[in-house]
Amino acid sequence: MTKIKIIIVAITVISILILLTAIFLNQTAKKLKSESSDELYNTKNRTKALEKAGLAVTLWPFDRSHKHWLNNLEEIKDRSAIIIFIKESNQDEIQQLETEIRSIKGVKEVKFVSKEEALRIYKEINKNDPALLDLITSDILPESIEVYLDDFTVRDQIEQLAKRKAFVTDVIQSI
Repeated sequence: MTKIKIIIVAITVISILILLTAIFLNQTAKKLKSESSDELYNTKNRTKALEKAGLAVTLWPFDRSHKHWLNNLEEIKDRSAIIIFIKESNQDEIQQLETEIRSIKGVKEVKFVSKEEALRIYKEINKNDPALLDLITSDILPESIEVYLDDFTVRDQIEQLAKRKAFVTDVIQSI
């Protein structure tokens, strides 16, 4: 009879440990998910946020909202860019910078945006505000280079590279 009691106690203890572990994993995953959601909008912590998000899913894969949440993360990754604003420069200098950026492992896409393209984008964003549309012409908008990344850890390298160029006026990271 004592062997049966010992087995029952052991099974109970194991069940409680499994339950406590599940609760701990669930709470940890929720905390990581919350932290990573907040950090996604702080561009300096985006890589860390994506790592936390992946860990949250690994720790607690039973959360049904993970699929929707992970889709949102992928969308944010796809939209994230480094924008390099440039003053009047010759095309050779711009193409040289684009080539240097493309050679960095982790760069997904490099796109030049002319003044005319910048005006088209501006007009699309402000199409419901005619007063703003009348004020802006392409000659006052800067040209830029948009850099999209597969690996966010290279963003500082790209920013430093761009800032060394005399024709670069500013570098920003956007979502």
